[in-house]
Order: sequence, then C-alpha cells, then structure tokens
Amino acid sequence: MPLGDAGAGHVARALVYGPHAGTLRGLSVAHCRVGTRGCVALARALLETAVVSLDLSANAVGADGVKALVGAVRGRRPDAWGPPGTRVELRLSENPLVATPPHVRAPAREDAFRRAPTSRRK
Repeated sequence: MPLGDAGAGHVARALVYGPHAGTLRGLSVAHCRVGTRGCVALARALLETAVVSLDLSANAVGADGVKALVGAVRGRRPDAWGPPGTRVELRLSENPLVATPPHVRAPAREDAFRRAPTSRRK
C-alpha cells in the first residue's frame, strides 16, 4: 500500500516529534503517491528538522506543494540544519509541474524493422 498524503503527514509528525527528531538528514518518499497535502505536511516539517535532502520524485506534487517546499527552505533557521551555506536538496522529478525528459523512442529498433529483409511468398 502506498504512503499517500495521510502517510506523509504521519512521517512529517514523526520527523518533528518522534524519538529521533532532529537527527535524520535525508528522506526519500519517491514513488509513494504523495500529493500536495502530503507535500505541504513534509514542508512544514522541514522548518523544524535537520533534513537536508528530500526526494519526492514520481509523486503527484502540485503547485501548492512546490510553493510550500520553497517557502520552507527559505524560512528555515540556518542554525537548525547545519553550518552556513548548507544547501537543501529537493528532488521533484516526474511530478506534474516538474519538467522531465520525454520518454526516449527507440529509433534504432524502428530502423532495424525497416531494413530487415522480408520473406516473399512465391
């Protein structure tokens, strides 16, 4: 069963209030069907945690989710997540508002079919 928005909300609460709050540096919830609501919950958690790498690839993050993430990264206290200059890495590929490379067609295979000898009936 995928994590979804509800599960992302639980993860966000655990990041802030759980027994290991403040120690986790990276989190991947890629391919977990996290939508905008779950993304907003995780963004709120970013404000209060030490997470510096968040992978939300291949989910359903929309415009409001991206805005929440950007706001959270901009609103974090520098001393809360590392020395000055520490960057936050957000991975958002394969989401509705993130450009991803188009699926690559296989032109070599198409050429092979065109050049392949055909059998002829007599």
